[in-house]
Amino acid sequence: MYCRRLQSALEELGYVVEVAHDGPSALQRASTFHPDVALLDIGLPVMDGYELAGRLREGVAGGKDMRLIAITGYGQEADKRRGLTDIW
Repeated sequence: MYCRRLQSALEELGYVVEVAHDGPSALQRASTFHPDVALLDIGLPVMDGYELAGRLREGVAGGKDMRLIAITGYGQEADKRRGLTDIW
């Protein structure tokens, strides 16, 4: 549900938004959409946001320059630290 709210808010601000609900779908969309910014849920099914971030950086045209923003409902301190230090 929060995904639709976030999408609507970004679209109201004038951004073009593509949504994927799992890592493999996100990789496929990013390969044709070529976003400047990607909001990645750390707790994605199939492939978590950390793995997705690495694959975007390595395998998608423009991925090395793409801004990646971690989104999570996880509240553990270790999750917060990892989101700040890994491939973001």
